[in-house]
Amino acid sequence: GFGCWLSSVDINTQQSFEQMQSRCVAVVIDPIQSVKGKVVIDAFRLINPQTVISGREPRQTTSNIGHINKPSIQALVHGLNRHYYSIAV
Repeated sequence: GFGCWLSSVDINTQQSFEQMQSRCVAVVIDPIQSVKGKVVIDAFRLINPQTVISGREPRQTTSNIGHINKPSIQALVHGLNRHYYSIAV
C-alpha cells in the first residue's frame, strides 16, 4: 500500500485547520491496505518551525503510552518528523 503520510496539499489544509482550531488532527487511511482487509490508519499534527527554532519539543505529549511504529520510507520522504509528526491511534 501507500502507507499513511501527508502530501503538500494535506499539509497546507491541515495548517489552515490548526490555525482555526489548535486541537485539530489530520487522520489518514491507507486506501490500498484497507481494501485488502487490513485497515491502516494514522493521525498527524504539524510541527511549528518557530517551536523547533526555539529548541522546544514540537510534539504534543499525552498520557497515551504506546508503542512507536517505524515510519515508512514514503512517509519520511513526504516530511514525517520534519513538517509533521504521528500520533498513536
